[in-house]
Amino acid sequence: DPCERRIKELLRPVFRRALEQPDWPGRCVRAAFDRLKECGYHPTLRPREDHTGFALADGVREPVLAVGNGFRVGERTVSTAELSDLLEREPDRFFTTASLRVLAQDTLLPTVIYAAGPHELLYLAQLREAYAACGLTMPVLLPRASATLVEGWQARVLDESDAELWELRGLHESGVQAVAARASARELHTVFQDARREAEALTHRLAEASTAADPTLEKPARKLREKFDFEIRRLAEKALAARARRDEASVRKLAHTQAALFPDGELQERVLCLVSFLARHGLGLTARLREALDGTEGQHAVIRLG
Repeated sequence: DPCERRIKELLRPVFRRALEQPDWPGRCVRAAFDRLKECGYHPTLRPREDHTGFALADGVREPVLAVGNGFRVGERTVSTAELSDLLEREPDRFFTTASLRVLAQDTLLPTVIYAAGPHELLYLAQLREAYAACGLTMPVLLPRASATLVEGWQARVLDESDAELWELRGLHESGVQAVAARASARELHTVFQDARREAEALTHRLAEASTAADPTLEKPARKLREKFDFEIRRLAEKALAARARRDEASVRKLAHTQAALFPDGELQERVLCLVSFLARHGLGLTARLREALDGTEGQHAVIRLG
């Protein structure tokens, strides 16, 4: 239990460093945040200027913030000496927050290789300087295997609906209705696809003629093309959704499939447990998954189970 006193006693050096240099974890993480942002990534960890990386529990766990030459805990202002004395007497009242948690873990149990998901990779990438400042060797980071498991009945619904797996993610009810409608309204779908192609060709000719007369008309011509496409797609969604409402069974099946493939709108791996799949497909599933995931490092695999 990481909350036990004997564990917190082993972590005294980590908390003591945070007391003596309260700005170092936040400074390191903010610098990494800015660099990753400049490189086009979207890091999530950006601590405040007064962030120390730890919290203090006294009935309620409250962050310890650096203020001048001391600290603020809730509404109270305390000195470095007071917190140092408390750390010696009651280390079990000290808790790490996001920027110190992994450093504390690796202080006790150094990690050689860490298989991380995409969010974890960004989070850990922000801690490289903090590891170095602590004299710790950062683990080798490997992207962990990532997959969506498509069971037999789900695959059949996708095939019957002529739906792509990824287009189901994040769809609201009207979007699901529109996708379900394609199976029973392919002719209607084809009409709108043809209309989009014809509109594209027409607006392209208009753009060529307009810009040949006046190059400054390039922007309004582009906006016209985008407007045409937007209105056709919007009308298509409404028409297909209206057709889908006549076939509620198809909509229900597709909505059920969407919920199974993207529970709560998330990837399966963030919500579901593998145990439920093992219960349905047997322990041999693990060998099938190992084989299917071989060579997919850094990519998301889609694995059909039936």
